[in-house]
Amino acid sequence: MTRSRDGLIRVGGHKGPHPLFDVILAAERDWKAEVDSRPSTLLEAHDAYVIANGRPPAASYPDFFNFLPTQCPMPSIESLYLYKPLSSSMMHRHQAGLEGAPMTITIIVHNGRTGGGAADSDDRLFYLRDISRHIMNLMVEIGEFLPDLRFTLSVDYPRNPLSYKLKSDMEDLNQLGERLEESDREEDGDVNGVYTFHDWTKACGPDEPIHGAEIEPNPDNTLSFIYTPRPLSPCQHPSLMHLSDYFAGSSPDFGVLHPVFAFSRTALNGDILIPRPDSTQGISSKIPWGKRQPVLYWRGPATLGSSADELIVPANRLMAFFNSTREQTVPQHILIPRNSDSFEVQAGNPLTYLRTRIDLAFTQCHDKVGCRDMSARYPFSGSEHAHWDQNKYILDLECYGGQTATFRQLLLTGSLVFRSSLAEDFWVAQARPWAHYVPVQPDFSDLPTILLFFEAHDHLAKRIALAGQTLARECFGRAGTKAGLMLVLGEYGRMWSNERVGADMVLV
Repeated sequence: MTRSRDGLIRVGGHKGPHPLFDVILAAERDWKAEVDSRPSTLLEAHDAYVIANGRPPAASYPDFFNFLPTQCPMPSIESLYLYKPLSSSMMHRHQAGLEGAPMTITIIVHNGRTGGGAADSDDRLFYLRDISRHIMNLMVEIGEFLPDLRFTLSVDYPRNPLSYKLKSDMEDLNQLGERLEESDREEDGDVNGVYTFHDWTKACGPDEPIHGAEIEPNPDNTLSFIYTPRPLSPCQHPSLMHLSDYFAGSSPDFGVLHPVFAFSRTALNGDILIPRPDSTQGISSKIPWGKRQPVLYWRGPATLGSSADELIVPANRLMAFFNSTREQTVPQHILIPRNSDSFEVQAGNPLTYLRTRIDLAFTQCHDKVGCRDMSARYPFSGSEHAHWDQNKYILDLECYGGQTATFRQLLLTGSLVFRSSLAEDFWVAQARPWAHYVPVQPDFSDLPTILLFFEAHDHLAKRIALAGQTLARECFGRAGTKAGLMLVLGEYGRMWSNERVGADMVLV
């Protein structure tokens, strides 16, 4: 069994217990160590911050720490630091170019008071205004703790594709402790033009597999599982470019020299994550584990996506796979549990194992074209009221056609969440794969093995489901959301301030 830098654990000629035992044990051990090392007092948290960053925390840090529930992990603000070299004058100038874009919200904090709102949009205006109302309510509650700032939030998809050149240049400036000023932009002509790109491969380093770099053969290549908490990168896994509607077309032409806030991002985006406000308390769950159906359940909207190939959309691809009558031309390797100490590798048709273990259906279709054709080929449930908590396994699937249950809501059901997505949100970044949820590869090649494993080891499925539910209940609620916003925006406010010293985030 090999743990690779590309985020995968590869299994080859493995002997002994099922490899997922070790994967789960390692994840739970790492999570316990992370929780045990969390600062328990504000003084400890302050000292840990200074050691890690070489400067005192933001003025709002004590308030953030008081809001954060004591049993919750410290959120990461790593995504902010890419933009440290940007001068505040550049940030102020380019912020104006972000405001007013469709499906965005601009928020202003001045002297502790919060204002702003949603941009005009003909598409999904009700959803945009609903999100705007919820996040503004939160901002009003925490505005008094924040410095003056102004930012724009994308509510539908990540807007900030990150070119390899931009990332490299910013890292160099960070190491040198230098700033990127407007004068540097003028010397380079159009810096924004240098960093804007229309080919996703420009987001990848020159020596990565997507550019044809030779990949060393790995003897453990029978089957692979995701272990990293970060999204898989198409730079390391070129096939992912054809497994996501987001990457199917040209990269978004959006200004990438300045920060954009978002609820989600991929490995190739530089968007700054903030927690999505959730007006619901979660999906009620009163059904005991033993009374739930041992099937994998999913409900969500249907869409053709933006590509000519509808199977680029993960939900369509999965639905087509499970509703196909054709035999698979290339058998997949599947690990079949035999007892607690052994398993057997078989090469077979995954449909043989999955047909009786899945319950997938679309709930609706809002595309202007194609809905009638899709309804003839795929199952539709006829109801948007999904029964997530009646099943032991539920699927969190990358979705483009509308809203489905969020990662937080799914964790709260107490079912075991299987997650297949090339994006992460603020809460996914706080959770840990195999400790709180189960990651599934975008091509679903590992899905039969994972389902069969948890069917044979029900106690592990229940244990991970309970850990995920506990994390969501204790840490992903309103207090956790306010704490996350205060941490991210408190740091961002130092970048926005005209009183910054040098290229760091220390204020005069």
